[in-house]
Amino acid sequence: MNKHKTLIYKFIQSNPHLDYIISFCKKFKINNEIKIYIVGGTIRDIFMSISNSKKLDIDVAIYGNIEHFSERLGSHLDAKIQHTKQFNAYHIENDDYSIDITHTRKENYPNSGDLPLYEDSNIMTDLKRRDISINSIALEIGKDEHNIIDPYNGIKDINDKLIRINHHNSFKDDPTRISVSYTHLRAHETREDRGGGRGE
Repeated sequence: MNKHKTLIYKFIQSNPHLDYIISFCKKFKINNEIKIYIVGGTIRDIFMSISNSKKLDIDVAIYGNIEHFSERLGSHLDAKIQHTKQFNAYHIENDDYSIDITHTRKENYPNSGDLPLYEDSNIMTDLKRRDISINSIALEIGKDEHNIIDPYNGIKDINDKLIRINHHNSFKDDPTRISVSYTHLRAHETREDRGGGRGE
């Protein structure tokens, strides 16, 4: 895992916008009981060696007071803040940043294709609810160093060029995940796992 941390640190250092956000998170943690994770596409793209555009587009998952964190970050960036009450999610945007912030959560789909019901949970449950393994990697921001969380071996699947769903109901819960997965297949010349998930 050390080589993976080295890759992430080099990427952060080469991306001033990401470095700025992470520095804010580290300082915020000093006086606040909170866990902060960079999740989703940003982490995936680091391991795929894909460079981001000039505007930083990232997803942040919070375990703690999401409202306080989002308001402070928005103010710090002098950016617009939008709050979606239904999912208690925040979107922060200006010319340099587009940041989506959610609380780590568990989701339940009453029926296939319905919008999910959710409840706050921990990062492991949050990663499990996601669609495919390569999108289920998190970087926990620490005060001194960062921790890679990869419960579904997403990094290995990236190296093996493999698309693997996290659980059998992934596509049933949200059919739009099918098109997203095949976008990854075509864009990154990956192959599909025919096993239909990991059996959870």
